Amino acid sequence: KEFKLREVCDLNESAAHSLIQSFAPKAKYQKNYLELVESAAHSSKGILIIATTAKSHYSLFKTAVEKGVRKIFLEKPLSVSLEEGRAMIELAEKYNVLVNVDHVRRWLSPIEGVKRILNSDVIGRPVSASYVFGRSGFAMIGTHIFDLFRYLFDSDIARVRGHLDDIIR
Repeated sequence: KEFKLREVCDLNESAAHSLIQSFAPKAKYQKNYLELVESAAHSSKGILIIATTAKSHYSLFKTAVEKGVRKIFLEKPLSVSLEEGRAMIELAEKYNVLVNVDHVRRWLSPIEGVKRILNSDVIGRPVSASYVFGRSGFAMIGTHIFDLFRYLFDSDIARVRGHLDDIIR
């Protein structure tokens, strides 16, 4: 299906206009988040995308849900605390909101291939998994890894062990 970006709201107006110019020349810049939310709430096909830093997710999400938005795509991580995350899940359930958190790696074809192999029992049931990554930053990649392991192994994570590099300044 085709996706059309209709409106963009950003505190940095030049960043918003750059996004519009690059990806959606017909989209309009919206200065006011509440007006953007109202627009999304009154659109049967509309999806509100919240692509901000995590510390603003809860308040933006709560406002959108309470104003009637029923489809939200949320940048990862869901929130900055378990308490906020649980409150967001409760709001989504209470108002019947469809929410997708940006963990798209599981849909990549190589991952789907690994999942098929694991489900076929060709190699037996794995009992542990390791992931090593470079300097991309655990905060940026960690949630993807946790989600991926839970998906691949149909199991919650029991233990995590990490080794930290020296601080580079």
